[in-house]
Amino acid sequence: MRPMADHALLRQLATSEGTPLYILDLDVVDRQLERLSGFDVIRYAQKAHGGLPLLQRLAQAGHSIDAVSGPEIELALHAGFAPGDIELATDVLDRRTMETAIRHAIRVNAGSMSILDHLGGRGGCHECTLRINPGFGSGHDRKVITGGAASKHGIWW
Repeated sequence: MRPMADHALLRQLATSEGTPLYILDLDVVDRQLERLSGFDVIRYAQKAHGGLPLLQRLAQAGHSIDAVSGPEIELALHAGFAPGDIELATDVLDRRTMETAIRHAIRVNAGSMSILDHLGGRGGCHECTLRINPGFGSGHDRKVITGGAASKHGIWW
């Protein structure tokens, strides 16, 4: 059972710290990770929330992370993730991100042919996988559809 939030404490924090105020309960994170423990790999999408305490908890627990930029790779390394536990998952590759991924031997999940061209021109990367758009997809909003003609993600199959 999920504990009830201490509303008085939350109001006090909002008053003393200002709003918006984001509070992360790492006990809740631990419970959610336990619920997912049957999976072979738990890979967290860092763009959802990149707070250092959360990333450190995930790294200490031996999970993996998706990063979308050079700064996210660097933050994940700072939080304690090993390079082999970080995957760069992006459709756009700027010079800084590409150099960071190559320097740290980060696996790249290429979402476009241009990424392959850029990586090949720089001598390649440690490991590369392809994000394929299978031609179909769904989602509650057009902005979150990750496959099909309406999606910007992936190499068209």
